[in-house]
Amino acid sequence: MRVISRATARKRGLKRYFTGKPCLRGHIEQRLVSSKGCCGCQREYQRSESGLAVRKKYNASEKGLAVKRKYEASGKGLARGRKYKASQKGQFAERKYRERKKLENEQSV
Repeated sequence: MRVISRATARKRGLKRYFTGKPCLRGHIEQRLVSSKGCCGCQREYQRSESGLAVRKKYNASEKGLAVKRKYEASGKGLARGRKYKASQKGQFAERKYRERKKLENEQSV
């Protein structure tokens, strides 16, 4: 990864930059231009219980539901699903899913 300053990233219109220096929690990862936040710290927060609770509360709010309706109306989710299913990774996942269902059916009989 190339070292790039925040100012240079902002001039180029990038969303992230890399300093090569660790954050307060020790991650040596990209940072966000908008907030100077470490992408590793952000990822950890989103996966934590408090981050999940915040996301769940937002999704249940009126604003979250409006965003969901707008996304569903745009058709982006359907296009992304079709693209994934056509990919090699998607086909592998589909095969695994069918094998697992077949085994479950055989065991229940």
